[in-house]
Amino acid sequence: LETLPEAEREAYPRLYIFQALVVCINYHLADVEPLLQKAEANRHRLPEPAIAAYAAVVRADLLFANGLVHSFSITQALHQIQQALDYLDQSPDDAVTCSFRGHVLMTRADVLLTRGDLPNAERAFQESIRFNQAAGNEILHLASFWKYGDMKIAQGQLHRGEALHQQIGHVQSPILALHYFHLRLAQLYYEWNRLAEAEQHAQQAVALFEMRGLWDRFGAYGAMAKIKWAQGEQEAALDWLQKLDALHNASPNPHIGHLAKLASINTSLLLAGTDPTLAYLRKPAKEWLQQREYLLKAPDLNQQRRLENLVLVKVLCVYGRLEEALHHSEKILARGGKTGFDGNRPDILATQVLILAEQGKTHQALDLLQHALEIAEPEGYVRSFVDKGAPMQALLRQLPTNPYKKRLLAAFEPNLTAQVESSAPESASLLPEQLTERELEVLRLLVSGLKNKEMAETLVVSVNTIRFHLKNLYSKLHV
Repeated sequence: LETLPEAEREAYPRLYIFQALVVCINYHLADVEPLLQKAEANRHRLPEPAIAAYAAVVRADLLFANGLVHSFSITQALHQIQQALDYLDQSPDDAVTCSFRGHVLMTRADVLLTRGDLPNAERAFQESIRFNQAAGNEILHLASFWKYGDMKIAQGQLHRGEALHQQIGHVQSPILALHYFHLRLAQLYYEWNRLAEAEQHAQQAVALFEMRGLWDRFGAYGAMAKIKWAQGEQEAALDWLQKLDALHNASPNPHIGHLAKLASINTSLLLAGTDPTLAYLRKPAKEWLQQREYLLKAPDLNQQRRLENLVLVKVLCVYGRLEEALHHSEKILARGGKTGFDGNRPDILATQVLILAEQGKTHQALDLLQHALEIAEPEGYVRSFVDKGAPMQALLRQLPTNPYKKRLLAAFEPNLTAQVESSAPESASLLPEQLTERELEVLRLLVSGLKNKEMAETLVVSVNTIRFHLKNLYSKLHV
């Protein structure tokens, strides 16, 4: 569009509208309004209501994108959307107008989703699907489906989310419309521990994101890192993490850069939790926590801050601030219960289980774990528990056996086998009580001659936590 002569775009002002849409999608938000003004200045070239309507639709997108980057005015966004719909009612009833209506209805669904108004968001998604299908706009039609599916996954309805995504999996459409479809299925199959399928979709997502040159490919890189880690391919996982770090360091947009940073910290903590030699991966989390302390004093629990709050809880746990982590996680759960965004509940409950166990409250931890499993079993959550490592495995073994518990314990085995083969002495299996992964880490540091404070700094935990693990070690080793 930029290569077209200015006179050509002035003659066909819709081109300014489409260019403004592209610019907005790529988060070059300051460039949107000047393009819309150029379109409106040349609106006499087409029926006036149409250009005004299309510009109003893009302005609704702009308000939504600005809300994600800076601060949200839900009321203002919804007012702009309604104004766009009113303009569209006065516009020619053609495929382009129908397509813009489907587009703005999808934006309204996004805004309602941010507000936590799930029933109206669902209706807006369904309307958007209908209009986009009628307009023959396959890209927006697919986008409505995967966003609708995303909402269901965020509600904890994983199977419903998969069904909505699968409805578009067989569609013969422009391939660039399917990048998020593949990413969401990769993330979903990872949660279900269907790693081969997860990797297949993640690879396709990466290829499509990179083909488009989109900066928001951080999710695809993070998914590949976690999948490779779960498959025991540590070097490959670190390579993908390095790509993710490079992305958030170079992103030209603060919103995308921030989300990429969160994905990087989340993935780094997962990898660092399995190998003491990767403790250095936790350092960016410490720097990030120092910058985000204010979230504990005045938490923003809105939907667009969901990932940030989940990462905050994990970082607090890593640094031994267990009571704060427990308190903040309770607030997240309360907010999720109120809004219906309960998809992360099993993961948060599993984190709380480990906090209670770390505090020596084993009975409470086991009771909460049983409750978490009852919530998680119908939708088949797996990695939310398995990614917590050996401490979670040890707690699961203390619960009554059932098919779901057997499935979870079986999912630990690939990681457990790799850990034992690479680092544990053969005699470890002969101990009356098995050492946990963290206890093995502490033991290795202990025999290397480190003092308690030095061990705490290496593992990025408190000295009291080291003393707690040493006490358990001495008991189990009878020394």
